Amino acid sequence: MERCPSCRGRLNESALCPRCGCDLSLVTCVESRAENLVRLAIRAWAYGHPKLAVAHVDKSLALKGGSLAETLAPLLRKIALGWTAE
Repeated sequence: MERCPSCRGRLNESALCPRCGCDLSLVTCVESRAENLVRLAIRAWAYGHPKLAVAHVDKSLALKGGSLAETLAPLLRKIALGWTAE
């Protein structure tokens, strides 16, 4: 997150917005969880568990949309349904 969702001020590494003082610790926690779920989805896919991978990427998207999760989701769904690239 580069800007405060409350005032759109530029953020630093602090849990508080330097401009408006908004506590962003919960937002930061949700972002971290969403990123971790994408990593878990990739790991599940690599270990041959496509349905688990879909579940992880769907949870990630429910928390926060991200380009990697949005790109992976349709691919993982096709794989989980038994699609082959022939």
